[in-house]
Amino acid sequence: MGFIRDNILFRRIIYAAFVSSLGDWFNSIAVITLVLTLTHSSLAVGVTLAMRVIPYLIAGPIGGVLSDRLRRTQVMIACDLIRSVLALGFLFVLRMEDIWLVYVLSTTLVFFSAFYGPARSAYLSSIVKKENIGIASSITTGLNGIAMILGFSLAGITIAEFGVSIAFVFNAFSFIFSAFFLVKGARSEFAQYRDSVMPIAKSKNANVDVTKLIVSYWASFKIGVYGITRNKPVAFVVYLFMGGAIGGGAINVLISVMVDQVFGGGSKGLGLLYASLGVGTIVGSFTTERLFKGNYKRMQATVGLTLVLDALFQIFFVNSPNLSGAMLGLIGVGYASALSNAIELTIIASLTPNVIQGRVFSVSETLKATLLGISMVLVGLLTSRVGPQHVGDLGAIIIFCSGLLYTLMYKSYKRKDVDVIQGSSKI
Repeated sequence: MGFIRDNILFRRIIYAAFVSSLGDWFNSIAVITLVLTLTHSSLAVGVTLAMRVIPYLIAGPIGGVLSDRLRRTQVMIACDLIRSVLALGFLFVLRMEDIWLVYVLSTTLVFFSAFYGPARSAYLSSIVKKENIGIASSITTGLNGIAMILGFSLAGITIAEFGVSIAFVFNAFSFIFSAFFLVKGARSEFAQYRDSVMPIAKSKNANVDVTKLIVSYWASFKIGVYGITRNKPVAFVVYLFMGGAIGGGAINVLISVMVDQVFGGGSKGLGLLYASLGVGTIVGSFTTERLFKGNYKRMQATVGLTLVLDALFQIFFVNSPNLSGAMLGLIGVGYASALSNAIELTIIASLTPNVIQGRVFSVSETLKATLLGISMVLVGLLTSRVGPQHVGDLGAIIIFCSGLLYTLMYKSYKRKDVDVIQGSSKI
């Protein structure tokens, strides 16, 4: 609490993130409820969820470049205001024939979220001292968990009583309030990183020893790729979460499908399951700092095991006979996911020069989101053929193998082989 109190810019951005997340969870429950009501199709749910992540393939790289070349707060405010208008578009989805509009709006909404995410991650690391990044990421993840619990619980009850329209209106206003909280940060932020240079990642096998000016957006984006591929610890973590994203498509689709086909409960049941995920997220986020105390080397050694834990809880969830057991499984999934997400953010922020962090975060998010989107479409197709339990078990096995493989790979290299040289920039 003292850390939040003493850093006004950090306080403002977590307020913005909390309000925005609260609205996003309302939107998620409302969209899934709307799709299930109109179609009763697991494939439609999979496509809808995929449309909420696949835009990262296009917008993610651009968003990372913009967040390193423009004022990050300005990027976030612009995205909030545009998304507030788009959120109201769901009010026009009234019949089965309008389902295409759900896909279009979901895609467009996430398109601007892909600009917002890298800017927020990079801005956070620029206003927080490096030794406090672990604390900041834990607080951010924890508040997201609280927003998840409140958002999903309240959304489930509200939608059941008043319908989906009120959720879309609330989502639109949440973006406006988020932009308001960011205004003070925008006033104090300098226009940084307009002329970036390529940092040097040097290892025993790399002979790169000169800087290169950014002459195009594509060249600028490639710096984000270099920031990952030339930094072995960061690269290993990104590869790990790419595997996790392939298996993670199952849990994202099956939460709503199993409420509709196995557990029952409608929007209230859906809200309870996602709220359980939020409980686990809160516990995991505030456990991260106590377990690791910002020590990224300890995090590197442990992060693979968090995915193994995630996989085991996912198996427990998909094979639960009732809603109560499923809720316990999702608490575990949320706990493991919170640990792994906080670790990923801390490792990238600790080992990547700030001048290119926006691009590194965007490349990572783009890769994960693309794989996750493809995975969710495949899950939607397979669920109707082999059943949700078998699909969930398969996804968990992929996550388990990814975590186990990383743990074995980690022991094969030493951190001293990689020396990341900070880049410089003209401001």
